[in-house]
Amino acid sequence: MKSCPGAESKDAGKADACKGCPNANICANTKPDSDIPFLKNKYNGFKHKISVMCGKGGVGKSFLSFVIAKFLSESSKVLLLDLDITGPTIPQLTNTQNRVIENVFEEFSPITQGSLGIVSSGYFWPLIEDNIEEVNKNAILKAVLKNCRTEEYDILVVDTPPNITDEHLAIFSYMEQVQSILITTPQTLSFIDFTRQMSFCKKAKIQILGVVENMKGIKCNKCNFVNSLSKSKNIQTFCIENKLCFLGSLDLLRKELPQIDKGTFVFAEELVDLKKKIFIRLKKDPNV
Repeated sequence: MKSCPGAESKDAGKADACKGCPNANICANTKPDSDIPFLKNKYNGFKHKISVMCGKGGVGKSFLSFVIAKFLSESSKVLLLDLDITGPTIPQLTNTQNRVIENVFEEFSPITQGSLGIVSSGYFWPLIEDNIEEVNKNAILKAVLKNCRTEEYDILVVDTPPNITDEHLAIFSYMEQVQSILITTPQTLSFIDFTRQMSFCKKAKIQILGVVENMKGIKCNKCNFVNSLSKSKNIQTFCIENKLCFLGSLDLLRKELPQIDKGTFVFAEELVDLKKKIFIRLKKDPNV
């Protein structure tokens, strides 16, 4: 599989690897960006840059991003970056929806919860929504990345939107050595978009740390039997066949949903198992 040449390349949008990419035309018609070297150098200061991805919406990317960031913040300073510009949910999940970042076009500090820093368009959306047609999304992304104070943080966790968007191109173009954790449900529609996201990661040379299967089943409150919600795809078998690390399956957290909706962090048993596997994967890297 040929690799993406990168947005800063003279072959951006024109190389053979760009065929079929929905953003090929954007890359082909974009002038070289003088901010790219600055941003790459800035974000090289993180020990790890982990992006949570899946092409399908509603599979649990934001929830998983928050869980990973929360667990990692137990032993490190973590910055959780909500890059879903038009559909931010991290403020609700972290119970910080009433916090405000006044201006991302000047230097600003993340919203903090202990050793966890949080940045989301939900904090500054009210300031731009009246002029959203006049605001270039890539300009907002770049402003956030340039002006956010990051020096005190060790690990970056990025929540991404569905599909392959400007936000994904920003991750690839403005950062180096990005790793990803992919999440999907077993339904065919989700699986198709998941495999497309996997292909993007391989082309963009984004290392896939592992795959999480979400909402696999629902547990009976009386007998604890788990009923499968879908038998369309066997995600674990797919991972074995494609030499991907399967991090585990999560059932629908029915009892915990009210807490999650209120922005309360939950300690479900399945999440503790997932935490252990992610920590094992990260500890294989000498930077951790």
